[in-house]
Amino acid sequence: SNAPPPPDPKTRLQVLLQTSGRGIPVYVTVSATGEGPHHHFVVEVREATGKTLGTGAGQNKREAQIAAAIAAL
Repeated sequence: SNAPPPPDPKTRLQVLLQTSGRGIPVYVTVSATGEGPHHHFVVEVREATGKTLGTGAGQNKREAQIAAAIAAL
């Protein structure tokens, strides 16, 4: 079990898009509401063309970006 850990969803999505000639994914914060522990971010991941591939939400931008990447995959 010395296999490397699978790449995180953001990396997997980037590799998928790049290998299919679709550029790199762009993460756009759609909304950010609340404060402190009640923060809520909504992020869309888009192709270079502007086409939305997935949307994700989380308590911080990183969580929301990962959720969006998972949705896109």
